[in-house]
Amino acid sequence: MLERLATREKPTEPRILLSRPAEDPEQFSTLEVALSRRGELRTVDLAETDLDLWSDFLFWMAPTEASPKDLANLERYLESGRSVIVAGTRRSDAARTLFRELGLEVSTDRIVPVHQAGKPDGKVAELVSSIAPDQDFRRLTGQPNGTLYFEDPGSFAFLSDVLDARGTSARRIATSFEATQIEGEGGPVAVPKRSLAVLLEPADARRGSLVAFAATTPFEKGFFAMEGAAHRPLVTTLVNSFDGEDRRAVLRAGVAPPERIGDFSAGQRALARALLWLPLPVFLVATWLLRRRGASSVAPKISGAEHKRTATAPPSKPRLAKTAPTLIAATLLLVLSVGATHAPNLRLDLTADKLNTPAEVTLEVAAALAEVEPSLAAQLYFSAPGKLEPSLAALPRRIAGLLADIEGQGLVVSVDRVQPGRLDTQERGDLASLGLAPFRASRAKSSGTDTAGAQEAWASLRLVWGDQAEVVAFQDAAEAEQLEFRLAF
Repeated sequence: MLERLATREKPTEPRILLSRPAEDPEQFSTLEVALSRRGELRTVDLAETDLDLWSDFLFWMAPTEASPKDLANLERYLESGRSVIVAGTRRSDAARTLFRELGLEVSTDRIVPVHQAGKPDGKVAELVSSIAPDQDFRRLTGQPNGTLYFEDPGSFAFLSDVLDARGTSARRIATSFEATQIEGEGGPVAVPKRSLAVLLEPADARRGSLVAFAATTPFEKGFFAMEGAAHRPLVTTLVNSFDGEDRRAVLRAGVAPPERIGDFSAGQRALARALLWLPLPVFLVATWLLRRRGASSVAPKISGAEHKRTATAPPSKPRLAKTAPTLIAATLLLVLSVGATHAPNLRLDLTADKLNTPAEVTLEVAAALAEVEPSLAAQLYFSAPGKLEPSLAALPRRIAGLLADIEGQGLVVSVDRVQPGRLDTQERGDLASLGLAPFRASRAKSSGTDTAGAQEAWASLRLVWGDQAEVVAFQDAAEAEQLEFRLAF
């Protein structure tokens, strides 16, 4: 708080650290000039200098070292609340090691380029593009609002076990184009969109975020100010996202975050549910017992004459008959309360802004589809719940509920669910031709085996409308949160 007050009286500027290979300082010279205009800039090579906590955020271009010491320094930097932008190439062992430790596997497959541009040395660069509709910068401040270009990029796949261990969620912020192809032995092979840039966000908001790029092209001299590219606005977006006065005040104050509470196990979650629902029926029973005890303690004495008159009255109900209504009501309340949390497609939106109701644009998209072709097939390819984290395990029910909501727009929706783990090798191979693929999941190891198959999990939705098909893959909780947006667009 004192640091914030001091900042109001004497505004500070961000401290930016730029790391680039010392052997070629000109490669990122235009980026260096742009960053120097946004704050106090220091330029180093982290292969020769240890990463300290002087800066507020770091641009790490083309890492050439990823030793245990470098990784420990990076972890300490993120733990302190500082953020990092890393850009590396698929041909760099150091970059692949660094990304793997962060929870990202870099594919060495070469994406077939579709664009060409001249380089400062006179050579021609073959580029892979990511157009604005293939970008999602909503979690950051601003948008590049244009095309990003990548020369010979790798592509990122999520290592869910590493991400879970780090308490991090991954979000694709830039992907390749719709008709992506990779080079195969027999020629180009069509594949789904590949992840070219990823945002890693910590579950603990006091930790720093990390943005990973599968190539250094947007930041290089000759491409940074490339005509028709949005590389300069990209850097502006990144700086604006991590350059906040409140964040700077916290970093300058040097407040250490407390220890995080670990995730609940299945047994602990069951206990929490029991503690949530049991108090009300216990309260009802306790109230009834107290009322009976109070009534018996103040019962009036009956004289002899009155006793004779009451002796001929009909006998009172047995105690069990008197308590039965209260006990039955408490039991029904408990059963209904617990059952409501597990009822399929039970949806009740009590928010003022109708946050849990499909947006108007989603309903408009459904109505437009129904006018052309009313049939929509939803094929859910999900592993058993025990192999998925809770947010992914709950997705099939959420998807079914959302599809039920849009059926009122004239669509006839059919939902089929398949567990790929029950298919044989050939059938799972057929899924690859549909653009479906498994991912590594931490809960997959619960079977006690270390085989590659035991580490695979599936969480994908395939939508078929007429002769068109679209695959929507989920790999972590962040992607599950964007369910309606991903289905609609």
